[in-house]
Amino acid sequence: MNMVYGELLTESRWNIIKELSKEKQTPTELAKKTGTSIANVSQQLRLLEAYKLVKREKRIFENKPGKPKTLFSIGKEIIHLTYISKEKSEKKELELDFIQKAIINLWLNVNKEDVYFLEKFFVLNEALINKCQAAAITKTNHEQIELLIITKDVNEVREKYSNQTITNLEGKHKKVVCWSHTIEEIEQGLNNKEEYYTTLTSNMKSFLDKESIMEKIREIKEK
Repeated sequence: MNMVYGELLTESRWNIIKELSKEKQTPTELAKKTGTSIANVSQQLRLLEAYKLVKREKRIFENKPGKPKTLFSIGKEIIHLTYISKEKSEKKELELDFIQKAIINLWLNVNKEDVYFLEKFFVLNEALINKCQAAAITKTNHEQIELLIITKDVNEVREKYSNQTITNLEGKHKKVVCWSHTIEEIEQGLNNKEEYYTTLTSNMKSFLDKESIMEKIREIKEK
């Protein structure tokens, strides 16, 4: 299959992809949210599945006994690049590793100035990437950027990496603050409705997630 993904992702298929990026869903749910028929959604899902962009699974829900439901989710993470310049113009697809995905997420989710500070922070502290199970931006302003770091090495991250001041090329400074916790601490805090954990995860913008931890957090918050 040599089709360029940009050509494959028509508006209707792109709408399905966007919905599946939020959560796993059934064809019925997708049809309702995209404003089309179940038959059309099922046809589009079969094509997307053939290109491994989506995958299916059967699941029985405890609160909804009966036949298992078919859920669809994102099957493959890629970036489709259209690059236009005086030197070279090219279209290209790349499958991302977790570091490349983190960089793309930063560019998509935060302003250009903060991207620079965060990229420099992680270059200067590259060992932190290996210690992160997941990372998200929780707050940013003119003085500092606050991160949620989910890690098994909580004490080391707190001692070595939090409250660092980063300087950009224009000489502007920003402090990077790391709020570090284990996933067990986050889960317990959210299940107990503790205000600190509820606030910490309320507006987070995830950019690094090696083990689908952010999906677990979203599911807990939606209970």
